[in-house]
Amino acid sequence: GLWVRLFDVPGALASRTYEREATLVLEVVDPEVQGGGRTRVQLEAGVDGATCRETDRTRDLTLHIAALGAAYLGGTRLSDAVLADGVDEHRAGALREADAVFRTLDEPWCSTFF
Repeated sequence: GLWVRLFDVPGALASRTYEREATLVLEVVDPEVQGGGRTRVQLEAGVDGATCRETDRTRDLTLHIAALGAAYLGGTRLSDAVLADGVDEHRAGALREADAVFRTLDEPWCSTFF
């Protein structure tokens, strides 16, 4: 979909809040981008803020952008979101760590009616 092509992975991951600390290197795959779009980012998440930037460091996880989008708000577990398109765990325990860092205590909620 259009939202996938416009999704700014580093900006989006840096702008949300996190309830846990973690450093993860994610390779995000977007097959809708010409040439099999891939971006590798290093997320440094913490309770006081986050940074995320492109990197060439060794990957912890490779996942589809749709799975990242599904888990982004914290209401869907990343480990459930990757079931459709799969995930490559390059570091043992990285998926469990990512699951925890993207999870939120409060479920996402929208008070706007369509």
